[in-house]
Amino acid sequence: MALRIEGINQQFGKQQALHDVTIHVERGDCYGFIGHNGAGKTTAMRIMLGLLVPDRGRVLVDGFDARRYPREARARMGALIEAPGFHGAWSGKRNPRLLDRLAGGNSDLDGLLDLVRLGHVGNKPVRAYSQGMRQRLGVAQALLGEPRYILLDEPTNGLEPDGIAEMRQLLL
Repeated sequence: MALRIEGINQQFGKQQALHDVTIHVERGDCYGFIGHNGAGKTTAMRIMLGLLVPDRGRVLVDGFDARRYPREARARMGALIEAPGFHGAWSGKRNPRLLDRLAGGNSDLDGLLDLVRLGHVGNKPVRAYSQGMRQRLGVAQALLGEPRYILLDEPTNGLEPDGIAEMRQLLL
């Protein structure tokens, strides 16, 4: 099984964002998009998640065409695209708990918070978190439900050098 995007094209007005992009990612592989701001990295991830419909091409997730079977495709993916959004008055534990319930409620939230080094502040309101702490919480949220594929858009934003090293180790 794999995550595949085949022949993806995306244009915004006269701006060609993606041209004939094809990627094949096997489960367990780790890939990174490299490019300047505006190169189409986030656009490609949005298309993979079904948040944008490409002008041409298709996305297959474990054989499911993401356009024809969006629920099946999306259920296999976790993601953090751009900046994570949370309810500021809710705790770092309550925010992902509600999303986890939508997915069946089987995630080990305490374990996920410990994994991203937020276990000690899980009961603190998210409005009191630093940008790096919110980013870590966004990664924990992307891991809810043990997805087969995880799409992370700039997961080290706001992290200090030690946090960047920890995040790289976590991803490995």
